[in-house]
This record gives sequence, C-alpha cells and structure tokens, in this order.
Amino acid sequence: MFSALNNFGNVWIRDSSLFPETAIVKELSRHEFPQEIIDKVDPSHQKLYTDLLLASHSKQSKHKVFGTDVKVDLDSLPTSAVDETEFYKYSERLDFAVSRDAISRLYQALTLGKDIKVQPEWIKLFYECWKDNEAECRDMEVTLNFRCEEGELVDTTVLKVSSPLVRTDYGNGTVILTSRSLLLLKTGCQVESVVEIARLSSISKLVVENVTIVLKPVQCLRVYAGSSVKPINIFLEAESRTWDILLRELIGGKIISTNMRDLFLMEQASQNVLLLDALVQSSKSVDSVCFHSKDVSMAVDLLSHYAKEETKQKLLIACSATRETLLYRLNPNADELDTVTVECIIYVPGVSSTSSRTSTLSPRMSLTSSRFEANVNIPPTVWCGMGNGKIRIFDASSWRLYPRYVQAVDRVVSLSYTCKRIWAGSFDNLIYVIENNPLALEFQTLDQHTDYVVDIQNDPSSSEHVFSGAINGSIIQWDANQLEVLREFHCTNSILTSFRVISHKEIWCCCKDSLVKIDINGTRHSLLYYVDERDSRRYIDTFCIVDDYIWAGCSDIGRVVVWSKTDEVRKAILPLDTRGVSQMVSIGSSLYLGCKSAYTKRRSITNAIINSPDTSSKSRLYVVDAKNFTVTEELSAHNDTIRCMFAVKDQYLLTGSSGTEGKIAIWKHHQNSEKVNE
Repeated sequence: MFSALNNFGNVWIRDSSLFPETAIVKELSRHEFPQEIIDKVDPSHQKLYTDLLLASHSKQSKHKVFGTDVKVDLDSLPTSAVDETEFYKYSERLDFAVSRDAISRLYQALTLGKDIKVQPEWIKLFYECWKDNEAECRDMEVTLNFRCEEGELVDTTVLKVSSPLVRTDYGNGTVILTSRSLLLLKTGCQVESVVEIARLSSISKLVVENVTIVLKPVQCLRVYAGSSVKPINIFLEAESRTWDILLRELIGGKIISTNMRDLFLMEQASQNVLLLDALVQSSKSVDSVCFHSKDVSMAVDLLSHYAKEETKQKLLIACSATRETLLYRLNPNADELDTVTVECIIYVPGVSSTSSRTSTLSPRMSLTSSRFEANVNIPPTVWCGMGNGKIRIFDASSWRLYPRYVQAVDRVVSLSYTCKRIWAGSFDNLIYVIENNPLALEFQTLDQHTDYVVDIQNDPSSSEHVFSGAINGSIIQWDANQLEVLREFHCTNSILTSFRVISHKEIWCCCKDSLVKIDINGTRHSLLYYVDERDSRRYIDTFCIVDDYIWAGCSDIGRVVVWSKTDEVRKAILPLDTRGVSQMVSIGSSLYLGCKSAYTKRRSITNAIINSPDTSSKSRLYVVDAKNFTVTEELSAHNDTIRCMFAVKDQYLLTGSSGTEGKIAIWKHHQNSEKVNE
C-alpha cells in the first residue's frame, strides 16, 4: 500500500493527468483512519495525499479537484424558465450556494429584482462561468501547495485568479485572491515564488483609479494595508472593478465573522464572492444573453451582502460582556439549504491511544489544523441533535463539521454519553446507541419506549446504567453495556418533558406545569408548582438542582422560581426581561438561564395574525449567582430561542438555538468570585 502511494506520488510529479485520483480516494476512504496511512508514506508525498483526502471530504469533492476540465452537468440544468421556488432546487443541485438567503439574493440579481422568471440560457451561462473559475482556482491551489511551505496554506481557499502577467509594486505575475489574503505568484525569474501582497484583516481601504503609464491611462486597484499611507498598486486594468467588488465582500465577511466569533460566516462570504464573480463574468461574455447584463451594478448590489452589512454594522456584537465571554459560534446547518433547530447538544472527550487520559476542548486549540495529534485515536467532539432527525458532529479541536451523520426518523431531542457510547433519544420513539467513532458511526436502536423519548440521563450511582424517559411518563433503567432493560417505572398521570436522577430514592421529573419527586419504583413523594398573582398555574419548561435548591424556569413568563430541596418551601422568585425561560444549567456557583426570543406579529398567507420569532431581538442568556439569587450578567448572541445548553466541566458552556438561526455558541465561564476580586 505504502509503496503504491509512493509510486503514484512520483507519477503526479511527472504527469498529473495520469494520476488515478478517484481510485486513490476510494481506497483511502475504506480505512478507518486514513491519515495514519498517509503519515507512513514518503514525506515528499504526504501533503499531496492529505490535501486530496480533505478535498474529497469537503463539498468541493463534488467536482474535479485536479485538472482544468470543465464539464457542465446538462442533466442538472433546467430546460424551461423557472420561478424562485424551482430555482432553489436547481441551485442546490448545481451547488451554487449554501443557504436559502444566498439563493434568493442570486435570483433577485439575475432578474434585477423584476417579477420575471430565470431563463435556462442565463443559468447555463452563469454555471459555465462558475465552473471555469472553479477549475482555475483548483489548479492554482495545487500550484500553491507545491510552492509554499508545509502548513502555510492550511484551510486557505483560492477564490479568484488573475491573468498571468499583471504588474504590481511587488513585481509581475498572477494575482490570487484567497479566503485569507491577496497573493502574487511571481513570474519572470528562474523559480516561481509566492509573495503575500496583503492580508484581508490588514486592508483598510480600496480605491480604483486611472493611472497614466507611457501616456496611456491604465485602471489600477490601490490597496491600503496596515498603517502605511502609501498604497500597493495592482494594475488589473479592466478587471480592477471586479476585484474591488470581490475584495469588499470578502473583507466585510471577515470583519463580521471576527466580531461575531462565527467561523462559518467567512465560508459564506467566500461562497458569495464566487457567486459575484460568476455574475459579473456572465454579464461580460461576448454572447451574453443574461438579463442582468443590462445593469451589472444593480445586479451586484442585489447579490452583495457582507459588504453592505458591515457598513450598516447590524451584525456586529454591541454588548461588551458578550464580546468578552463568547468564544466561537458554529453552524451545524452549514451544508443544509434550510436551517433547523439545534434540539440538544453534548460534548464528548477525546480518547488517547497512549494513555487513559482524554483530550479536552480548549480555546487555544488550532481552529485550522486538519490533522489529529499523533497520540489521539478519537478527537474530542461536539454532538448535536437536530430538528430534522440528523445527529451532526464537530471535531472540537478544529471545529470542522464531519460530513457523515446519523439520520433518525424524527427530531433528536436528548443526548447522553456513557460507556464510550452516545445515547440519542428521538421523537420516533427510538433510542440510538452510537459508538464513539465519528468516522464510522455504527449504531443500534432500542425500541422499548412506545412514545416520544424526551430525555436520557446517566445514573449517578453507576456509570454502567442509563435512564431514559418518554413523554407518556415511562422511565426505563438500562444496562449501558448489554443494552438490556433493568426496570421500568412511571411518573403517573403526567406529561414528562425532562427528569434528573439524584439517587434511586430521589428522581425529579418536569411534568409540564409541575415538578414531581418519585423514587425508582415510581412512588410519588413530592409535588411542586408555581401559581402567579392571578392564581394561574404556570407551565415549567426547564429546571435545575443546585446544592439544596431547585430552580424552575417558567415557559410563558420571564420568571424563575426557587424552592428549598429539604423543606420544599419557596425561597425566591427572579423576574427576568424575557418571554420565557427555556433552558438552564449550573457551572460551579453560577446558574446560566437560556431564554426565549421575542415574538413579532405578522400576517400569514391566509391574512391571519400569527406570532413569529423577532430576529432583530436577540434571546438573552442570564448569568445568576446561585448563592445570592441575583443576576450578575446578561449576554446575547442568538437570534432565536436558546433551545439547549451543555456545560463542559467548569470551563465552557455550549448553547444551541431554534430553527430561525440554528447555531451553536461556545462561551467561556468565569467564577463570580474571581470577577469580583479583579
């Protein structure tokens, strides 16, 4: 195997057209840990196979990675004019965009906002320009990988390549726009070299001007980078305006992505740059039949997004406490056309092959490294149960979203980890028991429940036991190793939404409008509920037990009720400025309260007034001192209801939001006492 890979590596160096890319990817993908095989190949070929493997796992693997052949998939193109709904289907098939909003903007740009359909000729020409640029960029990525140092271009995507002989202040050559910087591949010397013109983060100003050279006006793109008052001149001539458009969109995405701590926004901005380039190029074609060629400036304005949003500063985080506490935002809906709710979330430590210790999540871990450490067989991961029944997984050392997932029949609303397995409860009445191997995802199903599985909890008295609960009140104790039922009991006459196991004599159940304490035989011992000043019994969405107190969040009003666990006397009521409390979790002496987003009134298709999430109003995350019953901090990062929360030891907090946004936020936790001392 290793000898064959070395031989094929030599073939690639001599003649890339003879390189059997498909066969090698297929062979490597058969192995559980293909990177271990690559690491044993000759060092001069390791980067080639690593890049090839990564490309095969990305969305770009749908197209040819090496070579410049452009093959238009005629079967995926429409044969008649399409409206916006049909355009969504063809765009997804042709891999134009990664979100419904981006496709909608593209449709408006192609039609210039007119109430007309998109003709098949327009889509075909746009697609050809898209594929032409894609082929050029893929070839340039291969060239750069051989010209640059190891690791210099990790996670860098080429988005635009200029003509070969462009004059710049750094010399002549090919100008390259990547997702991180502007590069110059210098020509005219014995050995081609790559020079960084400017990083996106350092560019402060862009100007397109006419410069006279030898009595001839030449269009020039002037780039102001860093603190320098002297611009960098790039003589792109007729292409200067296009590069100015692309750079502004990418820089806008970079600023918003950095400010929002959202790693995926930069990918979306890069995708939008590719759309903008294809839009402009299709309008310039000699035989262009596209409607948007009548007013290219308007089409560009309709498609541009991040350049405008950065100017408006609508997407920037205004709250200083949020900026200090929020580490990253992740998007488990990254490769979905429509966003769905993050129903549940869990962190699973990595497993080391050289010791019994496990790797843990750290903010200092690389956000770009694509390889696992040599001593780690399974990296730390974050598992997400989604509203569409998918269980998506992030590598917590690089924040890459694994392409593979487990698909349940209905939404997955609970996750737990024990005995090296992940237990997932679904509304299809099944429990999915998944082996902790994101590359294999082998699982079994348990069908003993006859209703929605709403919660799964570990047994605090035994790591080999697991409890699962269904909405009909049925609770099952499992042998986590043998996957056998040990006993079944019921929280009778109640709609069960969640439960907590303190001991076999004390199991607290959240039952819609009350908290019920039962034992492992199902015998009821206590009943707690909250009646407001109007003598109305309030629904309870979530609860948490911290030391000797029980905290309950009201579903339809901004209040948290606190009872003593020993005598069950109400101790406090915390009023909050929110529509309701949806989740809560404790870390040390702090309690985090996830809240619901505000509602806005709108009219439905039938003209009826309905409530929908107000995306302009962020849902709040309150930090409470559990000892003093006081709110110490108010944070905001989600544009929809916080649907799930998970504490990673005493260091981090994970929060997931509902379907309008469908994202995950990672927060760092700091002790209130430490904050006071500072």
